[in-house]
Amino acid sequence: MIPLLRERPQWREALLEVLGSNEAIQLAAVNDCAGLLDWLQARYGERAGQGVAVRVGRALFSRLKPPAPLQLGLLPYGERLGWGLTWLAEHAGPLLATHLRWRRDDTGWQVELEGRRPEAACAFWQGLLLETCYWFGGHLYAVEMRSCRRDGDAACTFYIPLQPLR
Repeated sequence: MIPLLRERPQWREALLEVLGSNEAIQLAAVNDCAGLLDWLQARYGERAGQGVAVRVGRALFSRLKPPAPLQLGLLPYGERLGWGLTWLAEHAGPLLATHLRWRRDDTGWQVELEGRRPEAACAFWQGLLLETCYWFGGHLYAVEMRSCRRDGDAACTFYIPLQPLR
């Protein structure tokens, strides 16, 4: 079983939700996040494998859902989303052995991930960011992956525009 799955039951539950028990059993030989993404891409094809990884990230968020203070609903979308990204950095970052930094500019949010592990988990993070934006912002936002460690870049970077999808 993947060490990550043994150490973190949230991961196991998210994979079972998305893949089902028969597919999840076949993951016993996979050792890390990169191996998991490789397995998904070999099983479903490159684009569909990444799509499944994004869905696993979204399912993982549902297991990490934060207790939101009542005052959070009174904040503007931008501040709520900033609060959500900060929460994600503090709680999901250690789960995926990743350091998350974000900043807001005039056009949107720039999110940068630097992993402490050699494998990349960008597709999983894209799912986590999609759910974070929806849960904290109340709308669907486009989360664009600008660079990925699997492609040889120094860090995974994402861009989230200020305006939600309509």
